[in-house]
Amino acid sequence: MKNALPISDNPQKRVGIWIRVSSEEQAEGDSPEHHRLRAVHYCESKAWKVIEVYDLAGVSGRSVADHPETKRMRADIKRGHIQALVFSKLARLTRNVRELMEFSDFFQQQGADLVSLAENVDTSSPAGRLFFNLVGCRAQWEREEITDRIKASVMIRTKLGKPISGKVPFGYEWKDKKLVVHKENAAIRRLIYELFAEHQRIKTVARILNERGYRSPAGKAWSDTSIRWQLKDTSAKGIYRRNYTRSAASGNGQRFKPESDFVFVEVAPIVKADLWERCNALLEARYMSRAKPAKKPAHLFSGFVLCGGCGGKMYVSTKSPNYSCRQCGTKINGRDLEEIFLERLRGYLVQPENIERYLTKRDEAIGQTEALLESRRQAGAKMKADTDKMLRLYLDGSVSSEGLQEVQSAALGSAGADR
Repeated sequence: MKNALPISDNPQKRVGIWIRVSSEEQAEGDSPEHHRLRAVHYCESKAWKVIEVYDLAGVSGRSVADHPETKRMRADIKRGHIQALVFSKLARLTRNVRELMEFSDFFQQQGADLVSLAENVDTSSPAGRLFFNLVGCRAQWEREEITDRIKASVMIRTKLGKPISGKVPFGYEWKDKKLVVHKENAAIRRLIYELFAEHQRIKTVARILNERGYRSPAGKAWSDTSIRWQLKDTSAKGIYRRNYTRSAASGNGQRFKPESDFVFVEVAPIVKADLWERCNALLEARYMSRAKPAKKPAHLFSGFVLCGGCGGKMYVSTKSPNYSCRQCGTKINGRDLEEIFLERLRGYLVQPENIERYLTKRDEAIGQTEALLESRRQAGAKMKADTDKMLRLYLDGSVSSEGLQEVQSAALGSAGADR
């Protein structure tokens, strides 16, 4: 249990006290102890028994769901250790509407109550739950309004060239609210461009700087990435780009803003523009000349080779050239398998008995084709002779047209039977 508290003798309701005051609010005199005492006095007036205190002093209200104290509180609610949570006001619980809704649903499912002192809200009643959600929406609206005002002020301060949060470009420093050249660091950054123009290799530049004892802006050894970043940064040629990145939604890394939001401020250059352009042209040329990744090899026997142990099909994974059985794990070296295949293929092609067998089958096929062609020729000759005979009989008047049709039908039927 955190913080010893006076506990009421009335066991009617077991409650926990929630304290969350941001660092900025504490600096303004809003202490966590003030919120704790206020909640204690309220619980005493209600004859509630205070069991736990959940202390989130200094934690931002943007998101508290994953905080260890939040998880401890939820576990205590689930096991019935406390029946209600008391806090100064809704904004002290969380400023995130989604989390407020989740808290409300969770407490309702567990049969526990949320009690906000400032808004006089108790979620044990429908009216209390409604008001709880309405006030939560207002808290998020206020937070988003503050965020928008901060973004607008960043744009204005940036355009005016005033300092804002963020890293100062290497080789510069803020002095009298202006970005000026830092003599020592500027010499190192100028050296980066000169070395790259001479050697045209990022790794070489990083190695030379490290050998000379120079360190990156982070105080670490120079790397390929840090050298490339310094070369591409436009501040070195006198154009300081600001307000061009924002934190990724996932919280990992940075994402570029739309170019319309970029702000460019003129500063004293560290290198001449032609040197900056030449180095970046070399960077671009090296990037464009990189060989494209080779196509992955096609494994022709994947799925056709059978495991000698279990009979399962064998495949090649992306990290190994060997054929592996997914059922029992048996492996066959890919090169060995190819050698076996080529050896069998060579053996089949050069062995006399295989060649003789192939020629024999070929001669048999040719003989059958020739016999079929001869049969077709004989049938065609017979049909032509019968047709000429019927035509003469018809012209001599020996056969009527009906008789001619019958004879013709019989001849066609005979030809069909011959085929």
